[in-house]
Amino acid sequence: PEQVDKIIEFTDNPNDYDLFVMHVAINLAFAASMHGDDIGALIGEDSIAHDIHIIHIHQAIDIVL
Repeated sequence: PEQVDKIIEFTDNPNDYDLFVMHVAINLAFAASMHGDDIGALIGEDSIAHDIHIIHIHQAIDIVL
């Protein structure tokens, strides 16, 4: 938990797009128990309703090894 807090604090920079994307992904993974494939599917403006603070998951990305 202490390491996660450090990473969340480090990536909390809206002025650095790449860091902030990681910040949002980490928070979704822990707070919403979302998997990486669900987070990766959050593309397009239709997925996020900013005005009412809702995220719609329309698809997931399958990882085939």
